[in-house]
Amino acid sequence: MDDTRISGIIFEHGTDDFGLWEGFALSEEDEKAIWNILSKYDTEGCSVRGTRKEIAEEINDTKEEFWGEEICPYCDHVNDFVCDGTSHKMICKNCGKEILLCSLCDMDKVTCGKCPYETEE
Repeated sequence: MDDTRISGIIFEHGTDDFGLWEGFALSEEDEKAIWNILSKYDTEGCSVRGTRKEIAEEINDTKEEFWGEEICPYCDHVNDFVCDGTSHKMICKNCGKEILLCSLCDMDKVTCGKCPYETEE
């Protein structure tokens, strides 16, 4: 782990509502435990490295976008989409019905029958 240490944590409280927690000192044992947890997810998400100023600029410039395809369950049309992750729904370009962007979910961690984005018909 060389000289790398955890010096702050960013929390997302809601839509465009973030908090930075810093100025704490973790014990060596606690820091090791956190790194062990983070290593389980080292192939997910993304990270940025640079100076404090470069990181702040990157956060300001970053608008995460997701691109993908979703097959309409009503007409089997393949829909291309680009979204910022704030919505998990789109309108099918072929039949005009609202469909869920199921491809945004990690299928190993969700139960589709309990989808929080499901629309009532």
